[in-house]
This record gives sequence, C-alpha cells and structure tokens, in this order.
Amino acid sequence: MSWNPKLPPALAARGRGNLKSVPEKLTVHGIVLLVIGLLMATSAFERFRIPVGALQVHLYLVLMAPFFLYMVATNIREFPGVPLAALLVFCGMYIISTLSGGGFAYGEVLKICASAATLVTAALMVRSESDFSAGVIGLSVAVGFLAFFNLETADRLGRNLMETGNKNAYSLYALPAMLLAGAVLVQKRHSTLLINGILAVCTFGPLVVIFMGANRSGWLGCALIALMLMILRGFNARGVVIVGVLGYATYFAITNFGTTSVFEFRVKQTLEGSTSDVNRKALVIAALKIGMDNPVVGVSPQQLPFELGREMESGEYSAPHNVLGQLVGGSGLICTAALAFVAISLWRLKPPGRAPQISDAFKAARSVLRMMLVLWAFRGMFTAEILYSPAFSMAIGLLIGLCVTIGRRERAQAGARPPRPLVAYPGIAQFPGIAT
Repeated sequence: MSWNPKLPPALAARGRGNLKSVPEKLTVHGIVLLVIGLLMATSAFERFRIPVGALQVHLYLVLMAPFFLYMVATNIREFPGVPLAALLVFCGMYIISTLSGGGFAYGEVLKICASAATLVTAALMVRSESDFSAGVIGLSVAVGFLAFFNLETADRLGRNLMETGNKNAYSLYALPAMLLAGAVLVQKRHSTLLINGILAVCTFGPLVVIFMGANRSGWLGCALIALMLMILRGFNARGVVIVGVLGYATYFAITNFGTTSVFEFRVKQTLEGSTSDVNRKALVIAALKIGMDNPVVGVSPQQLPFELGREMESGEYSAPHNVLGQLVGGSGLICTAALAFVAISLWRLKPPGRAPQISDAFKAARSVLRMMLVLWAFRGMFTAEILYSPAFSMAIGLLIGLCVTIGRRERAQAGARPPRPLVAYPGIAQFPGIAT
C-alpha cells in the first residue's frame, strides 16, 4: 500500500466522526510549500540574494520566516518530540562551538539555523498528502529549471553550474529532489499524467547535467537513488521500468546531443588515482584527530580550516570536505552525537499516539524518509556544505510531515470507528438481568 497519490483527493468518509479535522485536499500550506520549493532556484544566483550586513540571505527564507514563526507558535507539538529535542541540542551545541573560535560567527549561526528552520517549517506545513505533493513539485521544478538553464555549460570541466557555489553544489539541490520525484513516480500509482510528466522531465534534466559534468559524488548519488528506488517495493516492475527508462533516456541524450568527454576524463582520473583524492582522506583523518583533541566543542567551524593547515603542516587552509570531519573537528563530539541521534530517531519514527500497529502507508512514507537519510549521509562524505543545503532540509521536512500526516489521519479514522461488540461468553445468560 502506498500513500494517497491524487492531487487533490477526497476522503470517502469525510463526513464521519472527527475525520473532518483531517484535510485531504490541497491547503494554503501546500501552496506556500510549492512557492518555497520554486524559490529554491533563486538560491543559485547571487543577484537574488538579499544582503543583510555581511550576509547574503536566500530569497525563500524571506517568504518562509513568517510561516516558520506561525507554525512553531501553533503546531510545534505535532513535530515528533524526540527528533525535535535532539535537533535543538545539535543547534545549541553548534552555536556554542562557534564561540570557541574567539567570536560569534554570525554567518555559521545563520546558515545552521536556517537549515533547521527549513526542515521544521516544511514538516509542520504538510497538512495533507496533497500538500506534500505540492512541495515535491515545487522543489523538482526548481532543480529542473536550473538543469536546463545550465545545460550548455554542463560539459565544461570545472565550470560552476551555480553562481553561489562550485561545480559540486548543484547536486546538493538536485539529488534530494530526484529521490522525492522518483519515490512519487514509483509509489503513487494514481498520480495524474500531468504530475508524472512534470516530475519525469524535472528528473531527466538534472540527470543529464550531472552526468555531463565533473561531479563524481553526484554520479554516485544518482546511482544510489536508482538502486534505492528499485528496492523501494522489493524490486517491483514499476520501479525497475522507471529507473531503466530514465537511465536510457539520459544515456541517449548525452551520447547523441551532448558530450561524454568530461565523464570519461573523470573516470580515467579516478581509476588512475589523483592527488586530490589522497588529500581528501588526509584532511578527514586530520579533522577527526583535531576533534579527539578537542572533544567538547571542537575548535569552532570557522577555525577548523586554519587548524587543518597547521595539523597537515601545509600552511594551506582547507575545509575537510566531509560532514563527519567538519562536525567532529569543528563542533565536537556532543554536537555530532546530537545530529546522529536526530537521524536515529527519524529512522525509527512511529505514528503519533499509541497506534496498535504501523500501517503499510506509514511504512511506505518512512521508507522514503530512511532513503533520504542514507542519501544525506552518503553525499555528506564528500562535502560539509550539506549541513546548510536548503533542498535536503526541505526534502527531509516534507517526508517527516508526510509521516505525521498519515499517522494523524489513521488515528482519526480509528477514533471514528464504532466500538467493538462485547464478546458473549458461554454461560453469561445464566445471570439475571444480563442479555447476550
């Protein structure tokens, strides 16, 4: 069983009991999620960022900020308690760790708080499954637009596909959107043809751009997504066909209308080995060592590049290019453990309340959430910027909101059912005044 796919659907028993409090049609929250997802595309361009002092604020944050405050004030209790508590500890320890660097790093604090706020807002604003679908469509259209906008420059080695990041930054936007879109295509059998077409096109574009580019971690991320989608429902035919069609279409487009020169160069470089790969491993080991020497709050995120240069005796300042090294070395073991506990609690997420059993619909949504966590951890092995990725934060938040929505609906349905009839035990009619 999968979650309800139509946009928007209607409950068959909408007028029964307290089911009226569980909307299934697209709500205003879903429309806002759609717009927030679309605005993710503006994060790739410096001219669309708003200067606040020395900071450059994403445009989507301007729209999201009032809704974040409203949703936290009115619905924060609907967010799963254990992950929320762990997330607060993580953010608190991360902020404290910035002070160990000799000053309050406003940029680091704003980025990590914006990432957490995006996750929480997306989760709380999913009031129906149609709202979830709207958020997925918005995010997919945004990364699809960026793909087709940069299609002509994707085959140039080292060319940045985004004004605000290096050539690897695009996959931090594309990969979570591709996993969400693929999950909708595989799980939602009754989605409209229009929605399926939009999601397929917006997945095809990023695939072409990523494989024409020089981002090896993006290639591996796409392969991981394909594998997870095929096993999402036990190597079902639908998943295999969708992955196969998109994969062949990407190969056909690149070989007939694009170029494979960059892909072949990077594959050859990987097989022969490169100095950058050796340096990356050394940076991660050095960052972990720094964290072991400063286990409580690390050396601060802003000072970690300087300490890495000193540790490696190179005199060059460099980030560890690894989320684990960044957290352990920059923010300490407590902060790292708190984020790990967020992931573990989300992995083991259960429906709200005390449901007698977990439904297939909830399990399907939780499976995609687990896949997103795996993708986050995998992609984080190649960059620490994933901590601030708005697309990953929104995607994880949407999936949390979907799980909570399904659990809330099923709890309402269970409460609306008539009570079970009493069991008539043998011999009960022998007692006066008791009828069977």
